[in-house]
Amino acid sequence: MERIFNKPEVIFSIFSLVLGIMLIFITPPNQAPDETFHFERAYSVAQGHFIAQKVNNHSGGFAPCNLGSFQEKFPEKSKAYKNAGNKINANKLKKALTIKSNKNRCFYDQRQQALYSPAAYIPNSAGILVSKIFTDSIYLIFITARIFSLLFYTILGYLAIKSIPFLKEITMLILLMPMSLTLGMSVSSDGVLIALFTLYFAKILEYSASPNPMNKKQFLLLAFLALWIALIKQSFILTLFAFFIPQDKFKNLFKNYNICFLPVIVLLLPAFLSSILWTTLISDLYVPLHNANPQLQMNFLLNHPLSVLSSFVETWNIDFLLVIKSLIGHLGAFYFPLGNYVYFLYLSAFFINLFCSSDPKSFKLPVFQLFALIFVYCLFINIVLYFSWVPPGASGYWEGLQGRYFIPVLLPFFTLLFSILPRNPSRLTKFVPFFNLFVLLIVYQNVLAILFNAYWRI
Repeated sequence: MERIFNKPEVIFSIFSLVLGIMLIFITPPNQAPDETFHFERAYSVAQGHFIAQKVNNHSGGFAPCNLGSFQEKFPEKSKAYKNAGNKINANKLKKALTIKSNKNRCFYDQRQQALYSPAAYIPNSAGILVSKIFTDSIYLIFITARIFSLLFYTILGYLAIKSIPFLKEITMLILLMPMSLTLGMSVSSDGVLIALFTLYFAKILEYSASPNPMNKKQFLLLAFLALWIALIKQSFILTLFAFFIPQDKFKNLFKNYNICFLPVIVLLLPAFLSSILWTTLISDLYVPLHNANPQLQMNFLLNHPLSVLSSFVETWNIDFLLVIKSLIGHLGAFYFPLGNYVYFLYLSAFFINLFCSSDPKSFKLPVFQLFALIFVYCLFINIVLYFSWVPPGASGYWEGLQGRYFIPVLLPFFTLLFSILPRNPSRLTKFVPFFNLFVLLIVYQNVLAILFNAYWRI
């Protein structure tokens, strides 16, 4: 038993599968962030419609007309379930099971998700394709898509924790945050991105800390992961963390490995080109939301930089605590916060594990590069939100800031803290896995109780 507690990847896999399955069935369809649109997009991809279409100034794709009837059974907004008559019960599930996938096709507006490449939906679409062999019930197809997402998330999470040379427990805690696991089990591109980038970053640290240079297989694996990441939500910027791999790790692969990051540039070149290609392919599909106009917003930014900066500061001043809480977990369609003690416990677990972590052998983290890349990514998220959500000329508070957008860089952030903060590994370290287990059990008792009370008729 003690051996299991000392293997965070095993603990993660058990919790991820058990809790993930429970979340799949307790959380009604369409209740993860933007899950309605993600499911429509994944269904279109499963049908071979890799590039969305534009119909009457709406970007989306075609799916069974009965999909709309299914979605009406499960409103996408959590507040709809505040009415006891709308809560889920056995009778409602039976009716949902009878809604079949028919041959008639209707167009569905998939909003921003129409811009995402098929690479973002491989696990979801695979689940849809497999389930359609055995059933035409849209509910069962949806559940299978979730299960495939969870399996993908768990397998990549296991590999990431096993690969990373230090901060294994923190990596486990990040992947098991209620928000992370919710995204990991849902029909969503976010869970795919979190899993892929965590494995990518873990492999970067593994190869950097290794006393041996990288071989061809390791290089190709990083290139493949970078390519996949770059095709999810235009997330090429996340692949740039490869730049802090020590140059001498490429000496068996490149004769001129010490020339101006040449090996890293070669590694990232397919990812960069694919991201540019996909952005070009879907450029005509962009439909502004919330009266946004990128060109007018750029003009306003250039002419009134201080006003935009002031709005940025005001937004973060108002939403800082919300970002922290929603980073750890806001359940449903962002309507149900957890108990305050849950956030305290989780943050405590992070810093206790950080304090008790041991130094990696013969490896010094490049602090400046790490900080710069985290800063650039966070700045990029804020810029995207500005151009996607804010009407031209608007000042003051911006809507749309959520903690889940920053989950991918949470592991690099703790790696940065790991490199600069003092630590004191001691005999108490052996009790940390038991503390982590205690925290996870308390947290998910709260999570399951909130979800059951919110959605199910008692």
